[in-house]
Amino acid sequence: MSVSDLLSQAESECSRSNYLTAFKLYKKALSQIDSSSDKSNLLDCLKSIADTGRMTGNFKGSLTYYQRAVTLSKEAGNQEFAADAQVGLGLTQRALGYWKQALDEIMSAEEFYRKNNDSEGLAFCRWATAGAFRIKGDIPKTIEIYNEALEMYLELDDQSGASYCICGLGGASRAIGQYDKSLQYYKKANTEFSLLSDRFGSAYSYCGIGNAYRMKGEVDISMRYLKKAMTVYERIGDIVSSAYTLWSIGMIYLINKKYKLGERYFNNASQYFKKTGDVRGDVYVGLGMSQIDAMKGNIISAKKLQYNSEKTANDYSFSLEYCHALKILEIMDNIEPSDCYKRLGVKELYGNLPLNIP
Repeated sequence: MSVSDLLSQAESECSRSNYLTAFKLYKKALSQIDSSSDKSNLLDCLKSIADTGRMTGNFKGSLTYYQRAVTLSKEAGNQEFAADAQVGLGLTQRALGYWKQALDEIMSAEEFYRKNNDSEGLAFCRWATAGAFRIKGDIPKTIEIYNEALEMYLELDDQSGASYCICGLGGASRAIGQYDKSLQYYKKANTEFSLLSDRFGSAYSYCGIGNAYRMKGEVDISMRYLKKAMTVYERIGDIVSSAYTLWSIGMIYLINKKYKLGERYFNNASQYFKKTGDVRGDVYVGLGMSQIDAMKGNIISAKKLQYNSEKTANDYSFSLEYCHALKILEIMDNIEPSDCYKRLGVKELYGNLPLNIP
């Protein structure tokens, strides 16, 4: 099969959210490209391998391909392509927890797009920036920027981009404590993704709907949506999203006091988080597993897990996850709550263990 045929087939697989299959096709195409004479296909292939690798959880490998794409495109004087690759690099750094470095890359690309009046590039940068602030834990800022990106995508008549912004607003609304609003956002996005035949987007919004219902206490409905999301994620080979969905299912079992099942799902999520290098995901596993230990009377083990979660969240400046870890420790030690959530502008979590983490 020729390089052009391989690239065409890979793009077709991407359009159906078959990212793992596309990744393999792009890798095969790269092995056949003459890097000295076919610069255009080389750059496209490098970035596409990075994109599909990122979508399937190969973050560290994607960093290498994005960095190579940025370097080669700058050497070739293709600043637009370099900016596109920089945003991808930022998204990968964000996924690994390095949100500060991610913002540097995204803002550099945004500066180029602004100078060149690239509305699509600017909208994508705004969406990516909002996600970085979510990792930071600045939820009010996250919501503000997602709304900016949404307005830009609507002006571009880009319903796909708009729907991903709406999903982002759904997640940020859940994080800030507005669970009904979160549900509305995710349901709206799900309707649009269905019309667009976007399998990844549909699964993403199913998961969001499930988590909104989980926070509203409607766990049976929540479980149905989370399992619908898992089915799609497994089909398209997305272990990144699968990990967070497994964690959410584990939380349902935790709050229903089915600790063995909760532990099983948290462990499964942990395996994926470790495989992808997602340290923030590891923090969430600690938030769940420590509560299981505490509920089973293993207080020393529970506190050790929670201290580890608190330390990692602090080391990486995951402000919201730090508050969650601190809150659980406060409940374990039966002490007065701090103003951690208030300082972030999000809703305080109340109650005893097990605590339902958004």
